[in-house]
Amino acid sequence: MHGSPSNSASGSSEVQHRRAGVRDLPVLTKILLVMLVTGVAGIGASVSALSALSGASARTQNLSDDNLVSTAVLGEVDAQVLTVRLQLASIAMSSTEQDRATFKANMDKAATAASDLLKSYTTHAPTRSSPPS
Repeated sequence: MHGSPSNSASGSSEVQHRRAGVRDLPVLTKILLVMLVTGVAGIGASVSALSALSGASARTQNLSDDNLVSTAVLGEVDAQVLTVRLQLASIAMSSTEQDRATFKANMDKAATAASDLLKSYTTHAPTRSSPPS
């Protein structure tokens, strides 16, 4: 009977001095402890989610900025190409050499502007070499 508790005063005092666990706490303390743990976990999850959303927002803004510049440049190229076509049609319909020279000069300006804009587009065009992170 060495391992069994005895009914003596020293045996019952050993049982009473065991380590206090959560089940020995009052109900109100247990409820407050659960609320505290849940609150800390909620705050941690919220901070993590806000951090991830902030990063996603920054990446989306960068994509939007890149696409906006590229789209604007392509719109300008389209306008210059239409100008070239209009000037070419005007050359075909003109009857005097002076009118043809004026339309050709305007067409050359528009073609140069379109070429410059295409060069600008290549510097602003979004790259597809790496997938978004």
